[in-house]
Amino acid sequence: MNIKNITVIKSSLLTSLLLILIVVITGCITRDGEILGRNNPVDPFNKNRKVFSIDTLWNSFDKSASTGTLNCTIQVESSFFRLYVLQNDSLEAVYSGNTNSFLISNMRPATIRNYIFVAYTSQTDSLIDSGFIETPSGIPPEAPQNLTASGTISGITLYWTGTKQTGETVTIYRADSLNGNFIQKATTTDTIYIDSVKTYNPFIYMISARNRFGETRCTTVVSARRLINTPPPSGIMITENMTDSTITIRWKAVPGITSYIIFKSDKENGSYEELGKRNDTTITIKSIPGDTVYYKIAVIVQNDKCGLLSNAVMGYVSPRVTPPENVNASQGLYDNYIKISWNRVAGAQKYIIYRTTTQNGIPAIIDSTKDTTYTDTVNSASEYFYSISSQGSNGYRSQRSNTVTGFIKIIPAPIGLSASDGTDNRFINLSWNPYSGSSSFKIYKSKHPDSTFIPIGTSILPEYQDTVPDVFTWYFKVSSINHKGIESRLSDFDSGYRKGLNAPLNPRASQGEYPLYVYITWGTVSGASYYKIYRSTAPFTTFQLLAVSTSPSYIDSSSVSSSYYRISGVDSYGVEGGMSAAVIGYPGALGTTSRISASFDRPKSIVVTWDSVQNAEKYIVYRSSNISNFYPLDTVTSLSYTDSSVKSAYYKVAIIYKTRTGQLSSYAYGTVLFPPSSVQLSADSTKFNLSWTEITGATRYRIYRSTDNSVFSPLDTTNKHTYSDTKIKKGTFYYYKISSLSQYGESSQSQSIQGIVLAAPTGLKSSASHDTITVRWDTVPFATSYQLYFKSKSDSNYDSPYQTSNTTIKFIATETSVYSFQVRAANNVSISGFSKQDSCAVTARPLPPINFLAFSNPGFIKLSWRPDSSGGKPDSYIIYRSNTAYGTYTAIDTINDTTYSDTLRQPVDRYYKVSALNTSGVSSQTSWLRSSSLSISAPAVYQ
Repeated sequence: MNIKNITVIKSSLLTSLLLILIVVITGCITRDGEILGRNNPVDPFNKNRKVFSIDTLWNSFDKSASTGTLNCTIQVESSFFRLYVLQNDSLEAVYSGNTNSFLISNMRPATIRNYIFVAYTSQTDSLIDSGFIETPSGIPPEAPQNLTASGTISGITLYWTGTKQTGETVTIYRADSLNGNFIQKATTTDTIYIDSVKTYNPFIYMISARNRFGETRCTTVVSARRLINTPPPSGIMITENMTDSTITIRWKAVPGITSYIIFKSDKENGSYEELGKRNDTTITIKSIPGDTVYYKIAVIVQNDKCGLLSNAVMGYVSPRVTPPENVNASQGLYDNYIKISWNRVAGAQKYIIYRTTTQNGIPAIIDSTKDTTYTDTVNSASEYFYSISSQGSNGYRSQRSNTVTGFIKIIPAPIGLSASDGTDNRFINLSWNPYSGSSSFKIYKSKHPDSTFIPIGTSILPEYQDTVPDVFTWYFKVSSINHKGIESRLSDFDSGYRKGLNAPLNPRASQGEYPLYVYITWGTVSGASYYKIYRSTAPFTTFQLLAVSTSPSYIDSSSVSSSYYRISGVDSYGVEGGMSAAVIGYPGALGTTSRISASFDRPKSIVVTWDSVQNAEKYIVYRSSNISNFYPLDTVTSLSYTDSSVKSAYYKVAIIYKTRTGQLSSYAYGTVLFPPSSVQLSADSTKFNLSWTEITGATRYRIYRSTDNSVFSPLDTTNKHTYSDTKIKKGTFYYYKISSLSQYGESSQSQSIQGIVLAAPTGLKSSASHDTITVRWDTVPFATSYQLYFKSKSDSNYDSPYQTSNTTIKFIATETSVYSFQVRAANNVSISGFSKQDSCAVTARPLPPINFLAFSNPGFIKLSWRPDSSGGKPDSYIIYRSNTAYGTYTAIDTINDTTYSDTLRQPVDRYYKVSALNTSGVSSQTSWLRSSSLSISAPAVYQ
């Protein structure tokens, strides 16, 4: 280790415990003293006990003294310690504490200090060590300050500050990336260095100072890159967003540029580090409120090369103000106002006061102030709820503070409130005991003790007379008002009612007896001038006034369903008495039509008719496409309805009486007059035959014909659903449409159907080759198939036709005979007449022989067979032989006879087949037969 400026000498242990002392001086690179031989010292007597160590860091050279002094920072790994410093065996200073560091100051170079170090590990245990420290004979230089790096079009320039001493140099270190390896680039005695880099990628720099006594720590790193001569973007603007502590930077797009790079620095003229790249012209950056940061923008061109940097712009997010603390509101201290106070908030320009009259109400702003107190003048003894928010110079408001409750000096509410119960025909009389300081009173009323009480009047006396229009029970409260207009809280409630008429007895309502109304009756009430009838849809909901009646009955013709009724009497003063019990009533069902029908014979509409229903004012016509779901179509006053919007539908009708709708009738189905459907067309050689499905509502049908499927002309009318057209030409296409006729007109026409009467085929020729017959004829226009008829000379009639789409057919004749042929043309509509007959003679190929037999004989095998007369007549026969049943059969002879002898020298098995032959060809072979010749016996010798 290369340490020349400090020596640490260990003394003997003062106790039985050992403390290893480590003294370190650091520069740019940390270095250990020469005597250190352990990196992790331990207590030799207790391997689990941690040993305390001392690090000394020389710093803060005091240049005010001519000889200079040193400050030594001691780093201690101990929870509590004491250090005794001695000079020439005299105690110079004592240092103690429970922190991890302390400062020994004014130590001159080239001096020696003895020390005794005590580290306390517990109340009864300590570690003690002693030694001495020799200070360096000279002072390492101070580290350079304020290092900045900036790019230019020729390279990167570094600037720094520092006091240059004789023999002091500065070392520049450079790396290609923040995590790369730093290498020494240069040394200089100046405070500026220009690095003429050739590439345009970012470089990282740090520097240190060095003299003969040592090297300083390195500065913090800075970065920069070489620039190209491309102007930066203009129009740079910064906006502040206080809600999320961000700033947004925007700039004008540079034509042809798609990427930009953003730099930032804590100082306007400081070193700018790269913040990031953007492909657009805006960036939002998270900022710390109160911190000032400077930004520059440059363009990126030519493979990540950076252009010139813009002028610096400042970004700043104003610090947020906090809600006020210790908010208080006076409670019962003042007659007509409440005083609110709070602590001042740093940075607040003013305070916003919020108030609500209920604990969970929505706070409303009532005022603002720059002070930390506020007086709220109120005219009620009710509680008020306050909260305060701070507002900074930037207009930002903090959240509201905690809510506090305040109220003025409480005025007692009246007591002893009493309301009369049925003592007067028109009034409810109120009285109470007043508060001695009351100037007047306010009276409140409600229909229910838990409902809101509404003010109804004031009084300067402790009594009040309330005129009420009914005999219901009412609830009352009273408040006091003092000479300043301040109102007390409300008193306890009391209820009362006025004297009135009795409720009507025995109310009744008809239930279905009358289809058009509900009939209501009730018992008379003594003193009643008339009655009020109330109605509701449910027994416990609000009843609405329906009508008045001077007699104890009423007919409700507006009821459409079940209703509930209550009745009350009204006296000569117009005061309403009690209400009767609720009764239910409902009208009977409305009638429905007994007959409904819908037409089928109108060409363009469907007419629905029905019988009238008594008391019906209108009729609703319903329609459906599927019987299931009927929807209202229209409302009419007549007994018919014409529907021109559909071609078929189901219909129902219901009556309307006032606001009521009757039940739906049975359904009727109707359609417009349709054209015939399922039109069929067939033809023979002389006419077209038309047929179709009969149409409901049609009395006749009209047939239209065309030869171009465009212009159709009427051909004829008929009252049947068939028709034959004989006025035709063979080989001509005809198109037909049919419409339905009724007394109301003609329907639309059916889809067209086409057909053609085919001509009989011509050019029929037949010829024979061996046993094959070829039949040909000419093509018939518009024919899609042909029917070929044939018979032999022995047949009296033609066989069933052979169907084909070809005009050439070949047959294999199985009978020797003269064959005759005829042919007809056909398509999907018609069949032509027969062609002329043609004939040809043919010889059939023979069939395999029958009754094939084999006989074994001495020295030969004899074969025999008979010809099959159902085939062609054979001229000769071919005999085949094989050594095995399924081996190869070889022709051994051709003969004209029906027997054959095969001579064999040895008695062996042989297999045989036979086929017949004539001029038309060879038949297939018979099945095989096996046979063996017999041995030839030696001649007999007679002696």
